[in-house]
Amino acid sequence: MQPKLLFSTVGIICMLFGISLTFTPDLMGDQYLTNPQWINAGARFVAQGWGTTLFAVGMACWYARNAGPSLGRKAMILFILVSNLALVVISSIAVLNGVETALGWAQALLAAGLAAWSGMLFRQETSVS
Repeated sequence: MQPKLLFSTVGIICMLFGISLTFTPDLMGDQYLTNPQWINAGARFVAQGWGTTLFAVGMACWYARNAGPSLGRKAMILFILVSNLALVVISSIAVLNGVETALGWAQALLAAGLAAWSGMLFRQETSVS
């Protein structure tokens, strides 16, 4: 498994979710929330901010895909690992508490897969100072 494939995969996923959250937060709320009525102006603003951040992370991963062994590449792999582990926990709690629909389990599984993948790559990375 090459870091290039991980960065490309995460980049594409983050950019797609980022664009969706930025421009269509109501549609994303209808898909993921058990009560779409929770989407108000504040929730829409937070979703759009989060979407913009996701898009930026996707762009960073896309441009990091061709990086050779470096401290920056190792840091990006660690970022993907930690953020996806957190997403597994957050999505699981949201589904179990009735905030997200069952579609949240798919998100948790995707994040778990990306966390495992990035964890394996992180262990393989050589120390570069």
